[in-house]
Amino acid sequence: MSCQRTQTGCRSVWCRMSIRLLLFCAVIVVAGILLANVLAAKADAWEFCRPVVNWSQPVAKLEAAAGSSSTREITFTSSKTLKNVTIRVVPALAKYVSVKPARIATVEAGVPQRLTLSVSVPRTQAPRLLVGVIQVRRQNIPVLRVLPMCLIVTKPLTSIGDASIDPDGVFVGSTTSVHVKVPYVGEETPESLSLIRVDPTNDTRTELGELHDDGTGGDSLAGDGVFEADVLLMESTEGDFPLVLKVISDGRTSYSSQLTLHVRTETPPATLLAIDQIYAEATTRYDAALRAPNVSGELNALIAWLLGRSEVDEASLQGTQVDIVFADGSVRSLLDFAPGMRGGSTAAVTDCLAPFISDFAPDDETPYIHSLMGTLPGGRVFLQNDSVDVESMKDMSTFGVVYVSTHGSTDSMGIPHILTRERSSYSKTIGKYKWDILLNRLHIVSNYYAIAPPFVLKYNARFPNSIVVVAACESAKKDWMAQAFLEKGAGSYFGYTKKVTTSFSNSTGRALFDNMIRKGMSSLAAYNALGSKEDPTTHAIFKMYGSGVRISGSVLDGSFETGSLAGWSRSGDTRIITRLGPIRPTDGKYMALLATGLGSQSGTNSELSRAFAVPAGKRRLALDYNFVTEEFPEFVGTVFNDNMRIDVLASDGTVIGSLYESVNSSSFLSVSGIDFPGGDDTCGMTGWKKGVIDVSAVASGGTIRVRVTDEGDSIYDSAALLDNIRFE
Repeated sequence: MSCQRTQTGCRSVWCRMSIRLLLFCAVIVVAGILLANVLAAKADAWEFCRPVVNWSQPVAKLEAAAGSSSTREITFTSSKTLKNVTIRVVPALAKYVSVKPARIATVEAGVPQRLTLSVSVPRTQAPRLLVGVIQVRRQNIPVLRVLPMCLIVTKPLTSIGDASIDPDGVFVGSTTSVHVKVPYVGEETPESLSLIRVDPTNDTRTELGELHDDGTGGDSLAGDGVFEADVLLMESTEGDFPLVLKVISDGRTSYSSQLTLHVRTETPPATLLAIDQIYAEATTRYDAALRAPNVSGELNALIAWLLGRSEVDEASLQGTQVDIVFADGSVRSLLDFAPGMRGGSTAAVTDCLAPFISDFAPDDETPYIHSLMGTLPGGRVFLQNDSVDVESMKDMSTFGVVYVSTHGSTDSMGIPHILTRERSSYSKTIGKYKWDILLNRLHIVSNYYAIAPPFVLKYNARFPNSIVVVAACESAKKDWMAQAFLEKGAGSYFGYTKKVTTSFSNSTGRALFDNMIRKGMSSLAAYNALGSKEDPTTHAIFKMYGSGVRISGSVLDGSFETGSLAGWSRSGDTRIITRLGPIRPTDGKYMALLATGLGSQSGTNSELSRAFAVPAGKRRLALDYNFVTEEFPEFVGTVFNDNMRIDVLASDGTVIGSLYESVNSSSFLSVSGIDFPGGDDTCGMTGWKKGVIDVSAVASGGTIRVRVTDEGDSIYDSAALLDNIRFE
């Protein structure tokens, strides 16, 4: 009985436990359903409230050739107002595509937001298809919807060199002639080569004009492989508009890297004159403020006075520096040239530029560096004071070493300036330098013209892996100046992060070049071997960008494959071409041409020269040359004895070896397809010859000089072609 009762009790307990468990599970299920419903309701509410982005196109399709760059505009709108928005390109594409603006403080609901996609593909990139997305993120959380994007990378455009447009700015409503120029290096003459305007909003392309290589339509020399055109433009809208060159060859179409046409509204002459007068008055007030007992108060009063002028958009103070943005878009500054500070002078070595050497002496290091460079083979140029003008800054890429000792500054927008010694004037500001001022390539600082990074990019040819030192205040405060020089081919760039004293710049510059020249170090090793890189007075850091480069005096780019005459001193009619009629380069895609002016006055001389060092184990300088003349055959044996001469000179100017060709002494072959301006359509050439000069007598280095001389008249012209300069 007891046992039966016990079993019955167990069964009862088990039943009660099972019922409770079932009830508990039921409660859990019901609670889960209720919670799910609540969450679903909240999800629906969140789905209803969350912002959605709508793009101007369903997919961003981009195409770029390796080695090219381009831009495309897109827009998006948001269904809700967004704060602190960032625009992000996924990492797979971020290497090639960037977006501006990348941050937007406020995106108003329903208001279109314009974005610019910049595409840049390295020339070494193999053809491929890349896919990804662009995200709009709010507080680092993606917002629906993303924009799918694909980038098609095609083969590099090997048939087109670097294109140029001059001027690269026009005024709204004004018909302007611009000159477009591009070397063509393809094997066959293209069927057509034309200038195309690209609408970045929808990628439509409009032809603006065709380029020629037949001596017409703005082409300066027929058959030289350089296509040119004078194109009339009349724009109705302000902005920066992309242009490309379209090439059709063998039935295939390709496009060049992008040029940019800047369109601005012209400022009335009365406003320009008022701006010049306001700046002159501001200069007077600024000089007085620096001498006043209450400098700060007087400078603030100057700012207030400037902001009260309708021609002034912005005026601000950085310490004692005054920065002004005028209504025409020009930027001008007023700088205190404090004694002992690198606030505003320029000098360089080998190219050595010292525009303010008279201010910095005896603590200007450029004379020492210039003399130190003299212990090496190679030509040296030392420009001082007024010789350092705007034009001299366009030729910095001619040299392997550039040392600029000058005043410098950055404006309120962070843009760095390197001062020249050229005084600003009203006539040049609205004339010769008009577009450089408007496009912020040139600034005016204390009545001197100063170059900004876009100036370096616009005017300098490709640097031959040069070492560039800008010994000026704030020349490395931002990376912009360094990046401009490096982008144009400089190997190393040095500058200062803050204002620097002349004494520290002097000692640092001397030590750097002692390490490179006396100790034979590369620029990187020389920099690392310096003592303190910090100015103890101002705490400016001497900063290096780029890679290690050794100073060398050897001939650089003997086949001219940079497409420029970088490294050569030049005068007269000298240029780089890809062909002359049927004549092609002997090595690579480019060759140099020296002409007797192609229609200029009688007796014109053209010259190219550069210093060299003889590599170890080499005894001869060799080069390929071809003398071409229209004097053949009619005027052989007359006074019209055009000639070319190649000399190698020792350091004292002594000629140690020469090559010579002339109308009267050389043998010529008839050549068709060459028609210089003037003269007739008959032409002779020596054909490509290999010239050799023994340079063992100048093992430490010498100079090669090439001259072409016009004799008798300017009607029939002659030219020398050079290529493949080397040592054997």
